[in-house]
Amino acid sequence: MPASFRLPKPLASFAARILILLVGIGVFPLIGLGLMHDYYTKQMLAKLNEDRVKGRMDEALQRISLFINERFGELEMLADYPPLKVKLAPDLPPAAEDMTQALIEYQADQSALYGIVLVDNGGHVAAGFPPRLGGHGVDWSANEERLPFGTLYQDRDRGILGPVLLEGIQGQTLFLFQRVYLDPERRLPIGIVSIHLPVEALLGLMGESSDEALLPHLLSPGKKYYPEFSEGGASPAKVVASAPLLEGWELVMTVDENRLAAPIAQLRQTLAWMIGATLIGILAVIGVFYRSSARRIRKLTEGAEAIAHGDLRWRLEDRGNDELSALSGAFNRMAEQLRTLIDSTVQSEKMASLGKLATTIAHEVRNPLASIKTGVQVVEENLKDEEQAKILRNVIAEIDRLNRVASDLLGFARPVPTRSENAAVHEIVERVRNIVDRQAAKHDIRVSAEIDPGLTIRVDPNQMQQVLMNLVLNAIHAMPRGGELTFRAHLHDHRIVIDVSDTGEGMAPDTIERVMRPFVSSRHDGTGIGLSVSHQLVERNQGRMEIRSTPRQGTTVSLSFPAT
Repeated sequence: MPASFRLPKPLASFAARILILLVGIGVFPLIGLGLMHDYYTKQMLAKLNEDRVKGRMDEALQRISLFINERFGELEMLADYPPLKVKLAPDLPPAAEDMTQALIEYQADQSALYGIVLVDNGGHVAAGFPPRLGGHGVDWSANEERLPFGTLYQDRDRGILGPVLLEGIQGQTLFLFQRVYLDPERRLPIGIVSIHLPVEALLGLMGESSDEALLPHLLSPGKKYYPEFSEGGASPAKVVASAPLLEGWELVMTVDENRLAAPIAQLRQTLAWMIGATLIGILAVIGVFYRSSARRIRKLTEGAEAIAHGDLRWRLEDRGNDELSALSGAFNRMAEQLRTLIDSTVQSEKMASLGKLATTIAHEVRNPLASIKTGVQVVEENLKDEEQAKILRNVIAEIDRLNRVASDLLGFARPVPTRSENAAVHEIVERVRNIVDRQAAKHDIRVSAEIDPGLTIRVDPNQMQQVLMNLVLNAIHAMPRGGELTFRAHLHDHRIVIDVSDTGEGMAPDTIERVMRPFVSSRHDGTGIGLSVSHQLVERNQGRMEIRSTPRQGTTVSLSFPAT
């Protein structure tokens, strides 16, 4: 393009060039798509039909095979039951406890079965057991000649016979049989035990389907289909797959070709309408895209100007997955990172100040505490009154805890490892209550606890005691004219929740948002460290802290930890 060539002004913008490009490439591919539609549709339907056939075949085959294997397992158990053998060989001595009737009736109480029959080596019925639940009784004297057991060979230990028609039973009946032997070595057959069931019982195992074009059938050794279907006529059915079951039976899948072709015809009928509507839609989308792109590019420019002037709260919409959305997302991340960097710098300065404060505390507090502890230990060693010695030992324990508090304050700027162990919530709360009871009573504050003794959490007990002490001291300061301080603990959503509630002055919503930051306090004489240290300790112990407060009504601080 010559250097002197210039596009008309309406087409010189980036959005206008995108519009021209989209119009040029958005229409012509549609024609090719229409020409290739039939080919790809046929390929897709062929693959879908293949998957449909395989899925239905596998499901039906698995159901029927599992059902038959379960029945053969039941027959094998019955065939090995000694009292049953007595019914086939009356010369045998009776068993010690004959539960044959109850056992067989239990096996026969299946909704899909007609019952169980015992047949001797001569093919004669020795006993029949209709199911109690089904109520399908069979008159064997009228049906004995129709039974298929005369066709058994000696080398068949189990199998399936039928189908046959029996008097008094609607539909075809199948027989699953297991040979019964007199000896454990299975050399002396004395008859068979057989389950008789309708062919419809196997049909019901093939499962319900909303796919009317694809239907499973059973093909008997006599080449008869169950249920029957027509291979000709207005709605022909075609066998597309088969799988063997046992002894000549097959599972076949048929397709109604008229139903199968109906979606293709409907698809071709609507293709022309789709192409026309798509062309209109493409032009409409291109128009909308042009307007949206121009607006978003303009917003990018405005956002860059705002950031340049220090407004780091400016954000762009980054919905979508195109390049402009990615650019908007990068722009927003840049603004957020700038804001985070500034906040991090401020926080670092606060932490540096806290580090200096912690060093001062370590020097000014821990050394005097060591001297106090040494003096108390000397007095305690020379004290003969056990009660007073016990009080001094508690003082020594509290001095140790104060020393650990000073160390933990140092750890706020330089975290130390948390020594976690399973701790009972009520024990931690009870230790805190024993320490603050006198101070609370001095301020006319009633302290109560509603703690389930079985609740345990995995935390550092000393750190949790420090957290609760900080919360209790804050609560006491919030109730200068007395009130109620309550500890509660309960299990909620697989977490142990500890609530520390007071009836004090409460806090405003804007104060709650800031109170856990370092050096922010709701009291004029507060340092603003207690809650921030407590918040950090709770998080180190895998917990969460939440504050709920209403001015002039009270405050509740909730600590939640994973249940052990």
